[in-house]
Amino acid sequence: MKIDSIEKLLPFSKKLNLLYVEDDFPTRKTFSEIFIELFSVVYVAKDADEGLNLFNTKDIDIVITDIEMPGMNGLEMARIIRKQRHDVPIIVMTAYIENKFFIESIEIGIDAYLLKPVEQKMLLTTINRIIYNIKAVKSLHDDSRYFQVLTEASIVSKADPKGVITYVNDNLCNISGYTREELIGKSHNIFKHPNTPKNIYKEIWDTILRGEVWRGRMENLNKNGNSFLADTIIIPLEDNKGTIFEFIAIRQDVTEYVNLRRKMNADMLKKEEEQHINEAKEAFLVLFTHELKTPLNAIINFSKYIHTKLINSQYLEPTKTAKLLKSIISNAYDMLDNVNNILDISKLQANKLSYAKRLFSLNKLIISLLEQFDSLIKAKNIEIELLIDEEFEIHSDEYRVKQILGNILSNAIKYGNNKIRIEIKKSKSAIEIFIEDNGKGIADKESVFNLYEQGNTSLIKRETQGTGIGLYFVKLVCNDLGIKYNLKDSERLGGTRFGLLFEMNNNKKVDG
Repeated sequence: MKIDSIEKLLPFSKKLNLLYVEDDFPTRKTFSEIFIELFSVVYVAKDADEGLNLFNTKDIDIVITDIEMPGMNGLEMARIIRKQRHDVPIIVMTAYIENKFFIESIEIGIDAYLLKPVEQKMLLTTINRIIYNIKAVKSLHDDSRYFQVLTEASIVSKADPKGVITYVNDNLCNISGYTREELIGKSHNIFKHPNTPKNIYKEIWDTILRGEVWRGRMENLNKNGNSFLADTIIIPLEDNKGTIFEFIAIRQDVTEYVNLRRKMNADMLKKEEEQHINEAKEAFLVLFTHELKTPLNAIINFSKYIHTKLINSQYLEPTKTAKLLKSIISNAYDMLDNVNNILDISKLQANKLSYAKRLFSLNKLIISLLEQFDSLIKAKNIEIELLIDEEFEIHSDEYRVKQILGNILSNAIKYGNNKIRIEIKKSKSAIEIFIEDNGKGIADKESVFNLYEQGNTSLIKRETQGTGIGLYFVKLVCNDLGIKYNLKDSERLGGTRFGLLFEMNNNKKVDG
């Protein structure tokens, strides 16, 4: 339908009164100037309450409204209007694309849903369609000339009181693919689409048999099995005794419009998904490179120091040199552990990480970890309280358990102040190991095990170091190995208390 065709309807539209509800002044001013050219009277309201008052006190033919406004919103107003007068066309113009608004609009029976910024062409096309429908409905009973206008502008069919088709126009034949002869005498079920719930057809019949107009959007099937969408109005016609003698169905093809909206929504969702992925990548790179930078700086600085001394033939004190080299090695292993964590997380998420379980000494594993972190412990002058009063053996993957404990111990070293307490306890059913520190602690003890939570200061009090990768890795591997983990506040030291529980039925000696 051409936009300039609205000019043909101006004599009719100039008899109609419009209610326009919009809280934004510049938008209200711009569109009011357009509407004044089209309608007899334009009643303008700045909110829904004022709009509802005007609707109840003025003769309104069409309503155009925004959604989000102070007080009552536009859809709430529309729902009240629909209860009072179900035949008044309502157009929504809004900047909101939330599904809840689309769904509520469908439930209410909104005639058109336009997204801001609204193009003038789309607006005029919509108004043109609405005016055509109003003109058709108002004219059917008293002037047969308008039926011709209706058949040219819309998809029209007639049916007898039993629903048998008695008339179809060319537009219905063209969109459905059926000839006039194939449709006359058939039921409208010939267009029935399997996606349409049965209760919709019951609702239609119940409505029109009461003598009321039914309006809604229907998905239909054409002769070739393809679907077409149509905004539909079904009008029951009564004789002077109030008996229904005919139904007229007026449809507007909205297939192209709906498909365009769906494509726009799909494109929007795709862009949002791509944005989330890019944000996740960016966050990962920032966090991971930050974690690598600390040990890398240590490696570079210590190596430069030794290199400078050698170049200048200066004496290198053996003890200090050995200490620097040990720090270099320790930091290099720290970097390697971070890289391995990332690779292992990728394997875990793809269910490709394998395990080699065997019986091993938990005591020896902890001693080897303390030796690995010795330079960091001494650098921060941390006191280690080791409470292990007997030999403990567990059956699990030694390498993965060492990774788990290494991540937990690394956190205690980084975030504790000057004391760490390591304790192993044994019960009849399990072996438990606890690592406590005297740092600031962790506020949200669940989210800390999720990826990228380290920088969220509302969840974690620790802000200075860490990738947010280690504890996420701990969670995944513990779940795979059946190791129970928990995180609490340390009552003894005031910081954090990590706990791991190895159940005895998992500690039987099995070759792996």
